[in-house]
Amino acid sequence: MALTSCFECGKQISDKATACPNCGAPIGKVLKENVSPQNTKTTENSKEIHTEESSSEPLSSLTSITIGWIFGILLSLGFLGALTSGNIATSFFYLIGALFLLPPVRKKVFQKTKLSIPLAYRIAIVIGSIFIATIALQRAESAHADEATQNAKEKRIKEFLSQKNSLLKQVQRQVQDKNYEHALPVCNKYMDLSDKDLSTLCNKVKDEVSKKNAIGSKKSSRRAKNSS
Repeated sequence: MALTSCFECGKQISDKATACPNCGAPIGKVLKENVSPQNTKTTENSKEIHTEESSSEPLSSLTSITIGWIFGILLSLGFLGALTSGNIATSFFYLIGALFLLPPVRKKVFQKTKLSIPLAYRIAIVIGSIFIATIALQRAESAHADEATQNAKEKRIKEFLSQKNSLLKQVQRQVQDKNYEHALPVCNKYMDLSDKDLSTLCNKVKDEVSKKNAIGSKKSSRRAKNSS
């Protein structure tokens, strides 16, 4: 039995193995391509093969492990952040992506189950997890914004009801005095609450303000023509 190096973790493995016992990487095809019949005759030849391969494989192995650690940690942080904010669905998919990337987790799973997941499948699962987590996060943020808007409206309703009579009297007095502009702040703040009494007064206020603005625009146009 000859020894060679795993293309992903760089550790020595048997050339008969179909997957690395340390990291779970599938290596059947790689071994067949890298180990010739002449190289498997003696232990000395297998050591030479390992020496030759070790000069070219560690770079790709280190890159793979480094990428796994970097993105695995980032997804783990995303998992913790989403879990802390109460986004259970988002945190779940971030966790799935992290588990498929972190080298120690992959190694442990392989040692327990002997299940080896090809690199292409791992990448697809991670990308899918990130995509679904992003959608879940957007929906959670949208729901949170809607809830905040509803809470703000309920607060204004309570505020209006607590001083409804005084506000109605204030607007009525300003309408009688034709101080329509002074009534606008109250109308703009509470008119969307659909109170019948306030809506009647505020519709009149807005109509009068619109008429006054239109008359002012006409006067300004005439002055401009006369001055020219």
